[in-house]
Amino acid sequence: MINYESGQKYIFGVSHLPGLLGKEHYKGQEALYLHAKKEIEALKKAGLTGLLLENENDRPYTTYAKPEQIASMTAVASRLRDEISDFPLGVEYLINDPKASLATAKASDLQFIRTDYWVDKMYRKEYGDLEVDTKEFTSYREQIQANDILVFADIQVKYAQMREKKSIAESARQAFEAGADAIVVSGNATGEAVDLTDLSEAKNAVPDKMVLVGSGFSYKNAKEILKVADGALVGTSLMTNSIITYEKAAQLAEVVYNS
Repeated sequence: MINYESGQKYIFGVSHLPGLLGKEHYKGQEALYLHAKKEIEALKKAGLTGLLLENENDRPYTTYAKPEQIASMTAVASRLRDEISDFPLGVEYLINDPKASLATAKASDLQFIRTDYWVDKMYRKEYGDLEVDTKEFTSYREQIQANDILVFADIQVKYAQMREKKSIAESARQAFEAGADAIVVSGNATGEAVDLTDLSEAKNAVPDKMVLVGSGFSYKNAKEILKVADGALVGTSLMTNSIITYEKAAQLAEVVYNS
């Protein structure tokens, strides 16, 4: 279990898995398993916190996960959990399916999920209006007895436009009121660093809650960002040839935990 303590730093790797079942880049369940296992081993050895499994290569994304994707992800997550019981794992389906993420997490005994959309009404040209019925989600969470699975919720997420006028502080407070266990603040795109003013405003609104950074985090800016944030979800900057490596994870860990 991930227990939040103020002053601790939580660094989660983000796995850009090969395509899931039914997608162009699907290479079989063994390939999915070996990819994630190597990343878990790298992150564990470096002393980082956990790994988020994400279907980054299932392009073009659909708004909701399809049955074959859910089956594929759940199978690999369950296998990983059976073999590696002492390392926090989470899951997210892109682009907007927190219920599917929660079901996979529950069935596979994972510790957390991420959802890009939560309390903010957003718009993306490719998908139209995007939002989550958080009351329905809470009921579903109770129905499948998944209240112990943490929800990491993005606020005012990258790539999407707000459909309502709201400060990031309001979004932060509302996210926790709606049942989130942590919030994620990102830059405008993958690999783009977070705006420190936005990050500070969000953290100041919820000073006793976990606030994570969701993009553009690396060993180069970690020290500055972690003066405000409690941690980060980090993928690209830890990767060589699209997979997280020990060398890059250790380089980041050195800055986070030993500087």
